[in-house]
Amino acid sequence: MKIPITEMKFNPMLGTTNILMKYCLENEDEVIFSFSKLKFIEPAGALVFLSTMDMLAARGVDYKFESIDNIHTSAVSYGKNLGIFQQLNLCADSSHDYGGTYISPKKVAIQEIYSQFSPIETYYESFSSRIVSHAVKMLDYSVEKEVENLFIYVVRELIRNIFDHSQATHFYYASQKYPKSEFVEVAICDEGCGLRETVPFDVEERWFDQDTDENAIKKAVLPGITAESNHAYASEDYKNSGYGLALVRRIIEETGGELGIATGTKAINFTKNTEDVRNCYIKGTVVRMRLNVSRLSSVNFNELLLEAESEAKRNGVLREPSRASQTLVSKELF
Repeated sequence: MKIPITEMKFNPMLGTTNILMKYCLENEDEVIFSFSKLKFIEPAGALVFLSTMDMLAARGVDYKFESIDNIHTSAVSYGKNLGIFQQLNLCADSSHDYGGTYISPKKVAIQEIYSQFSPIETYYESFSSRIVSHAVKMLDYSVEKEVENLFIYVVRELIRNIFDHSQATHFYYASQKYPKSEFVEVAICDEGCGLRETVPFDVEERWFDQDTDENAIKKAVLPGITAESNHAYASEDYKNSGYGLALVRRIIEETGGELGIATGTKAINFTKNTEDVRNCYIKGTVVRMRLNVSRLSSVNFNELLLEAESEAKRNGVLREPSRASQTLVSKELF
């Protein structure tokens, strides 16, 4: 079976994973990927593709890639700059970790992070500050410190979820600023157990088969719903959470942006007024946020926090946000 990769974007790649895994489960023929018609590469799409290749390899699926040696399109050249094709062993060209409008896809071993950072919370701060620092350099204007802190908060909560809940051995991340717009995309992908295995479902929900991937995503963005976690390692600031993704969603939507979450067989793209549900086949969880940085200055964090707490109480959740989820700038930064 030959599969042409034409758009390495989030939604098209989700569709490709669904088709691909259905085929692989029913057939034993070799799968061949072609990039001759590749037109676009975006961070989340690239991470979905790279993690899917990891999953195919782990399942023992027979696959290979057509050579890109004679393909001279701008998309393939961009993929080389990002190091995507080097990770697939398709070329040995030099690549760049950072560019004027991007942070290249990178794979990080979680065990190495634990061995280098203690307490682990210092990594959350270091990682999110580094990503945001480069992201704001992509912009054509300077941003206020309060805006940068809000951006750091969003990225910090995304990376914290991987260490708290995913049980993954590694994760990917990437970022990009879109030309002629104020939107910046940050994507993070782990190959862990997935949201369905960590988001809490009660006995009734499990009895009526409501413990689905789609419902797990919807629960994950509700305030006060905390997943099964690795909180035993955490400092008091990070315990008793359950508000991180809920606040991240609100912040992104307030900027006119979009939050996409894919896990297992479902993905949902959240905007302020819509929820777009799609089919996919993902090992672990992919989170894609696209926000308008210029609108972050109008976001009132404390107001969003109070709204989230009120919603949690209306839903019968008595848990309060962790101190970390209530704080834009961690004391670990100082």
